[in-house]
Amino acid sequence: KLSFLYLITGNMEKLRKMQKIAEHRGDTNSHYQNTLYTGDVAERVKVLKSVGQRGLAYLCAKTHGMEEEAESIAASLPAEQIPQVPENAKLLKPGVPIMKSDENWPLLTVSKGIFDKVAGGEPTSALD
Repeated sequence: KLSFLYLITGNMEKLRKMQKIAEHRGDTNSHYQNTLYTGDVAERVKVLKSVGQRGLAYLCAKTHGMEEEAESIAASLPAEQIPQVPENAKLLKPGVPIMKSDENWPLLTVSKGIFDKVAGGEPTSALD
């Protein structure tokens, strides 16, 4: 959810940080999702290879012009498992945010209730 917030607000720096955190935690799903959000194709291919999806890694590398990486992956696959790249395949990049926002979201002011006053040690009366 936080990654999506960073995506829609255009905060690519924090989005890349979320990608690194997901990688460090071993959360493959979040890691891959963040590579889609950031447009990091090399990292996307790396994630696909690490989970055993060599065919998808090949297609991703080949479609995005990473010829050397695609050849390397193809060499590790049996010939009958090398997928054919569609003729109309094209580079996928995430959209550019229309309006970037580096500000924090506005916060609502909330008045203290009786329980907050008691917990804070403030004197209260029965008439409050």
